[in-house]
Parts: sequence; C-alpha cells; structure tokens
Amino acid sequence: MQTILGDQFYDFYLYSSPTNGDFDAYRSDVDFAVVIQSKLPVEVIDDLDVMHRSLAASDNMWAQKLEGAYLPRKKLRHHVRNDRPVPIINEGRF
Repeated sequence: MQTILGDQFYDFYLYSSPTNGDFDAYRSDVDFAVVIQSKLPVEVIDDLDVMHRSLAASDNMWAQKLEGAYLPRKKLRHHVRNDRPVPIINEGRF
C-alpha cells in the first residue's frame, strides 16, 4: 500500500475490535483507515483496486475481513455530508 501511495501516504490506523480488546478471530473484521495527503488520482485508485483484488484472491483468511477507507487528511477534521466519496474496501470489494 505504501509503495502504491508513495508521497500520498500519511498514516495508517487500526480501530474497533483489533484495538479495543474485543477482537474475535472467528467473527471479527479488521477495520482500518489510511490517511492520505489529498484526493487520489484515478491511476492510484486503480492500482489499489488491483492490490485489494490480489489480497482477496489469496489464501489469507484476513484478506476477506478487511474493512477500511482511504481518507484525505482534510476530511478527518472537516467531513461534509455530501462530499465526494472516498475509496473503501469492504470484505474483498474495493
């Protein structure tokens, strides 16, 4: 992910059950947020899609349990309800 994002990568956060002590290996998903510098170009989104499809096709059981978003830094403090959507992954679908 960091290789694909390059200078756009700002930070990565796990949240929800992986971080609050409520994680169950049989039912939990892996919630994450990737903070990026700004809106991603279409080519980068396409590369992330390929990465997530490759992960989903792997034998790794956690690849199907990823639930996350790629959020521009400014959206962390100033979310606008009708703002443009951000790239997300949810159970193997990007």
